[in-house]
Amino acid sequence: MTISIDSLEAFFAHAQAIERESASRYDELAGAMEECGNRGLAALFRRLADDERTHGVRVAARATALGVTVSESGPFRWLGFESPEVTAHAMVHWRMSPVHGLRIALSNERRAVAFFESVADRSHAPEVQLLERESAVEETEHVNLVLEALARETGPAAEAAHHLGSSTFAGKAARLQ
Repeated sequence: MTISIDSLEAFFAHAQAIERESASRYDELAGAMEECGNRGLAALFRRLADDERTHGVRVAARATALGVTVSESGPFRWLGFESPEVTAHAMVHWRMSPVHGLRIALSNERRAVAFFESVADRSHAPEVQLLERESAVEETEHVNLVLEALARETGPAAEAAHHLGSSTFAGKAARLQ
């Protein structure tokens, strides 16, 4: 399925929805990491949620500056059933490993980049193309942050800690006993 967004109104509506929904999902991922005792990764997900909210504020300010009214109710034209930067709620849970959480985040961010790039490639409106490409660059920054965190979680030090028994689930398991 291809999507063409050729108006500023449609761009801003989609961008606002993506930022709003992804901030919410990052808050859920942060909560899951807090539940399993991984405060460092919870902090990363909170930072990403805050970044998404900041992007949303900038999108709204830019729309206002251009005199564009943004609809919060759509209709939205996604490549799938939901905004490209979210994962099903059922995939986020307290027993989720940090690596699983990061892979979810990475997948979400990569889908957001692909969405913005795809729409930019198909749009016939130069101003929409520019905004879509700017959004893709912002989301690429998130891809890089998540890749860095994933490297830390899967690198030699993380592997050694896991084999020594310092499970990220220790905090949750201790509370359950």
